[in-house]
Formats: sequence, structure tokens, C-alpha cells
Amino acid sequence: MSVLKQVRTEGYAEGFAEGYAEGFIEGFSKCVKSQIATLRKIAGSEAVLPFERRFETANSVDEFKNLSEDIVNAVDQYL
Repeated sequence: MSVLKQVRTEGYAEGFAEGYAEGFIEGFSKCVKSQIATLRKIAGSEAVLPFERRFETANSVDEFKNLSEDIVNAVDQYL
């Protein structure tokens, strides 16, 4: 599986699975953290700063979903 596909899958598959168990915001929160960690490995700490800032203020499923997509797009740019 490509890194990009893996990052995309982490955000949605895990987010929905954990979302049902813990509540959608908590589930997406864990997945976005995982995506940020993956991006950090690929692009370095400086590249994840804007995403970490957005993560700190996100408080809805839609915000986490949009953040997840933006992280996927960033990974795509670095690959």
C-alpha cells in the first residue's frame, strides 16, 4: 500500500471505527494525530506545525475531516 493511501485510510477507516466506539470527535482526533505523525516522518517537524495548530482548535467532526484531507494532500506533495 502506498504511503498516501495509508494516510488516507488511517484518517477515514480508523476515524469511523473509533468514532462509533468513542464518539466521532474523539475517533477523528486519534486518526488525525496518526496522520500528523506520518507526515512528520515524511516531511519533518516544520511541515506539520500548521496542522498541529489547526488540530488544537478543531472541535467538530467536519473540522477534523477537513484537516484529515488537508494532511493527505500535504503528504501527496511531499511524496
